[in-house]
Amino acid sequence: MQTLKRWLMFFLILISIGFALILANCTTIKTQIISLLYDNKGVFLSYEEMPEESVTRQILEAHRSTVDLIKQVNSGFIDVETDTMNCPGKAVIVIHYPSHQNRLAIEKILRDGTFCGIPAWLVNY
Repeated sequence: MQTLKRWLMFFLILISIGFALILANCTTIKTQIISLLYDNKGVFLSYEEMPEESVTRQILEAHRSTVDLIKQVNSGFIDVETDTMNCPGKAVIVIHYPSHQNRLAIEKILRDGTFCGIPAWLVNY
């Protein structure tokens, strides 16, 4: 009887670990977790899906007025930059902000969650 309980416990732990690994790889779950815990909005794209760095930089430069509008949400406390760290040659836009209210205002400016079609990470620092 004791051995049966140990085997059941072992299988329950194994199933729990497997379930946790599946959830950790689910983009929807990751998006919700980082939003609720960190007040961030993430972009989870494969290398192929990410825009070219040159395109991202061109869009950012061509839409300086939108960058300025985003920065005016909380002047001096919001940064807009490109991120190439994870995928050399590819880039997304990262917007750092200090509060949830700032995030809501930035999301209104972005409307569709992208910066003029370029995926945007929103990061509460």
